[in-house]
Amino acid sequence: QQALVNFLDNHDLPRFMFEKTDPNVLRIALQYLFTWDGIPCVYYGTEQGFAGGVDPKNREDMFLGNQALGYEPFSTDNPTYTMVKALIQMRKDHAALRRGTTLPLWSTTVAGPRRDAGIFAFERAAAGDETALVVLNSSQQSSETCAPASEGGACLKTSLPAGSTLKDVMPGSDGMTFTVKGDGTVDVTVPARSGRVLVKM
Repeated sequence: QQALVNFLDNHDLPRFMFEKTDPNVLRIALQYLFTWDGIPCVYYGTEQGFAGGVDPKNREDMFLGNQALGYEPFSTDNPTYTMVKALIQMRKDHAALRRGTTLPLWSTTVAGPRRDAGIFAFERAAAGDETALVVLNSSQQSSETCAPASEGGACLKTSLPAGSTLKDVMPGSDGMTFTVKGDGTVDVTVPARSGRVLVKM
């Protein structure tokens, strides 16, 4: 079993969003938290968009709601709450994300405006169950897993069989499908600061 507990912030740290202005940074961080090896731990109020600083400002009162964003107390319809709820359901639906082994496959190593900027990809595989290919994009641009020859010419290679059709099951995604090529590579485009979880159909 994977027993490592992972978190973005807690009562001893400033909130993850304390010094950030782009809510999409939190989106990609949560997508990583819920797909990477271990147990995701969400500090209370993250789902309410709290962004307090050093203790005690990071211990906001849930009964007041998030007045800065206009959220009612214990809001269940704000975008962050609905995203966290959907990420939890995705983990429930896919055993590979809960207890699968983790195999890093691709990481962009060169900074700058490359076509594969910000990409980090890994597989989660549960024995006797499915394999999930997770492709995250932390950059501010739409990026892809295959770079042209002028930029290294490499493509993401997966262990999934050639010809497999992979469907994106990441909450809020467009449900796109991708095909594993004969050489095991797969060309995936990921919007800025978001991710895809691809499972075999």
